Amino acid sequence: MLRKITIALAGVSLISLLIATIHGRFGSATAWATSWLDDSDNGNEIEPDKKAPPPNIAGAWSGSIDDNDAGTGSLSLDVTQKNSKINGEFDCYFGSGSFSGSINSAGVIKFTAKLEGSCKGTCHLQVNASLPHPTEMSGTYKVQGCKHAKGDSGTFLVTD
Repeated sequence: MLRKITIALAGVSLISLLIATIHGRFGSATAWATSWLDDSDNGNEIEPDKKAPPPNIAGAWSGSIDDNDAGTGSLSLDVTQKNSKINGEFDCYFGSGSFSGSINSAGVIKFTAKLEGSCKGTCHLQVNASLPHPTEMSGTYKVQGCKHAKGDSGTFLVTD
């Protein structure tokens, strides 16, 4: 007789569990699972991932440029920035012009610099740079689209 009562109680419990599952009545179990996963009681609140803004590089930069064909000389950049987009003007011993590109939150800078003057047309510099320090930018470039400077490249280092 005791065995029949135990089986009946187990069956009722199982049916109640099934009905509660169907109707979503696991409020206390859900709250327990949520609180078990949330570490906020220990002062370690879980925050959603937030994309860090890029470093601000707006302003005047100056330094040197070392071109594989033309040699070493001075370089100045005047950078404007809106979020991750950058643009501005540059001037160096072998030419001047404008540039536009981007900077990411890790300080990786990429831009295209269009040369004015004798290199009109499709002649441009493809630039990749980084910020070893907040006030220092270093990078490399490749000259593209210039018949007289085909395959030329170089490096630069500027500070603000």
